[in-house]
Amino acid sequence: MTVERLNNRWGHVRLPKIGWVKFRMTRNLSGKLTEATVSLTPLGWQISIGCKDCDIRDFATEGAVGIDRGVSVPLMLSDGTAYMLPERLDSIERRACKTQRILARRKRGSNRHALARKRVAALKAKAARIRKHWAHETTTDICRNHGTAVIERLRIRDMTASAAGTVEEPGRNVAQKRGLNRAILNVGWHQIETRLFYKAHRIVKVDPRFTSQTCSCCGAVDSRSRKNQASFVCTTCGFHANADHNAALNILHRGNTPVVEPQVTVASKRKLHPV
Repeated sequence: MTVERLNNRWGHVRLPKIGWVKFRMTRNLSGKLTEATVSLTPLGWQISIGCKDCDIRDFATEGAVGIDRGVSVPLMLSDGTAYMLPERLDSIERRACKTQRILARRKRGSNRHALARKRVAALKAKAARIRKHWAHETTTDICRNHGTAVIERLRIRDMTASAAGTVEEPGRNVAQKRGLNRAILNVGWHQIETRLFYKAHRIVKVDPRFTSQTCSCCGAVDSRSRKNQASFVCTTCGFHANADHNAALNILHRGNTPVVEPQVTVASKRKLHPV
């Protein structure tokens, strides 16, 4: 297999039994070329070239950081760094919704229906590719600066389960739960966790209970301290901070002392377990 660059944007690769194939060359290849995988996606043909013994920047082995995964702020680190999704995803989602409405008006089995399906699939595939690229860049940046990543032990499959229920026992707030599930899946919590596992030097999972209600300064747990989605003001010591940043600090503290569990105040118990 031979790869040659044609200009700043394009290159071509010589594949066995196929010959020279032109492709968009987004980066210079280094190391020994081992394989090339050609696949067909809704966006067209795609080639992936594997390299061995590449010169890459080593990831960090020292230092720890707590990572809070959310919806409005996808990732918040305990050092105050926030990672947001690319703005292009919102515009692509709006276009996909519009295209899906057009698809619903098409007659099944017609050429126009097939064309509309291809347009929807292409937009969904483009959003997935952008999300995957963002997850790779974000986790790489985190692991290059921190050797240990402390995350919550989240059961994402259960968190995104449908609330529709059954005919005998219908669910409540189904539309709101559907929107929350869509927002969680749009961020891609699981693929972020997967990439951290093979990039980070060490991964620590901690109990996620009350991380958003615990004060990172005095350790008091009170649901009233969480004023809103973005604000945290401790009712005991008066400490105030961004709510996601406060949760990330609590996650880091639990990673450093995994045997210590938070103590719940009477007010918080009353809020969580009404009678």
